[in-house]
Amino acid sequence: MRYCTTVLLTVLMTTFLGLGFYGLFQHASKHLSGSHPTFHRVP
Repeated sequence: MRYCTTVLLTVLMTTFLGLGFYGLFQHASKHLSGSHPTFHRVP
């Protein structure tokens, strides 16, 4: 029982972190694409 719960929690955490990083990446790429003129791109 303990093992099953640990595996389930690990999978959930991995998925949550993966989605979080994916969202951050999409947000950053949207900024870098130049949709916001106030964002200064560093060369």
